Amino acid sequence: QTLNSLSGAATMQGQFDIGRGIWDSDYLQGYIDDVRVYNRALSNTELTTIANGNEPSTSIATTTLNAPLITSGDFFLNAGTLDVSSSNYSITDGDGFYNYGGIFTPRAGTVTLNGDLQYMNASNTFYNFTDSVAQGLTFGQSSTTTVSNVLTLTGSSGSKLFLRSSTSGTQFKIDPQGSRDIDYVDVQDSDNIDTTPIAFSANNTYGTDLTNWLTS
Repeated sequence: QTLNSLSGAATMQGQFDIGRGIWDSDYLQGYIDDVRVYNRALSNTELTTIANGNEPSTSIATTTLNAPLITSGDFFLNAGTLDVSSSNYSITDGDGFYNYGGIFTPRAGTVTLNGDLQYMNASNTFYNFTDSVAQGLTFGQSSTTTVSNVLTLTGSSGSKLFLRSSTSGTQFKIDPQGSRDIDYVDVQDSDNIDTTPIAFSANNTYGTDLTNWLTS
C-alpha cells in the first residue's frame, strides 16, 4: 500500500506497533523488511535516495582514525563522518560494510573485506578497495560503488568470488575509475558505469544482465 500524502501531526499514546492493530489477532498479512523512524521530515531528495537502495547522509560529527581500523565482524557507519586521516589509515573489515547515513572520507586509504560473506548495503566511494576472499560479495540493489584508484576483486581457480545484487534482476552499479584486478569472479546483475569496459578474463563466469563488462 502506498500513502501519497499526510497532513497534520500524529500523536501517539501508549504502545506503538508496526504490523499489528490494537487487537492481538489483527496482524498484517504480508512481509515488512525495512522500518525506519526519524525525528524529522525527510526531504524529497532523501526519500529518492532511500528508494534507490541507498541511505541519506546526515553529518553530525567527524571521527578521524589515528591507527588502522580492523573489525572481526560487520562495520556500521550510522551517522556523522569517518575520515581515514591524512595518514591514510587502512580499514580491514571482517564482514559487511554497512552505511546507514554516514559519510566516509576515503582520502588515499585502502578498504579490505576479508570475511566469508560480505555485504555493502549502500553507495560508497573508496580510493583502494580489495576483496580477495572466495565466497560472495553482495551489493545493495541500485547502489553505486565508486573506486577512484585500484579495485581488486579476486577469487581463486577452485573457489570464485561471487558478485551479486541484493535483488536478483536489479543491477548494482560499479564505477572503477582507476586500475582493475578482477579475476576468478562469478558476476551477474552489474552495471559498470565507468566509460572503460571491464576487461574479459577466461577465468571469470559471466551471468545475465551485465552492462559494460566484456564477456568474450
